[in-house]
Amino acid sequence: MKEARAYKVKHGYDVGDLITKYQWILQLAIDYIWGNIMWVEKEVKNYYIVLKSKKNIELLKLQGKRFKVYGRKIHVYYTAKRLIPKLPKSSKFMKDLRDYLQVFLETNSLRFSLRGFCHKNCILDLRVLERKLSKWEIRKE
Repeated sequence: MKEARAYKVKHGYDVGDLITKYQWILQLAIDYIWGNIMWVEKEVKNYYIVLKSKKNIELLKLQGKRFKVYGRKIHVYYTAKRLIPKLPKSSKFMKDLRDYLQVFLETNSLRFSLRGFCHKNCILDLRVLERKLSKWEIRKE
């Protein structure tokens, strides 16, 4: 395991175990969110560029493709279907997620080492995760 230190403090705590357990909790959160994503099919219009030549124009007409000539380039237009993720944004979903993680903490040996840590920091990290996933959702549209 690689370490990044800002300063040294002598202690007897097993920090590697804490970090591993924290990663497990975040992975559980990601899996829970991923399982609740709704995928919506959306039709997207786009184009690709082909160099202008009589042969290319004849072939595009023969294929029945829609195109437009711009100087020495031809824009060939097409439509494609894309899957766009729609993330759950309700407060009920976030409460269910928190309860799910809390139940996991209560039933496993993580209870002693991560309980207070998770309650404060893991919920904040879930908000960061939610923001990152919503940015990803916007990019996919």
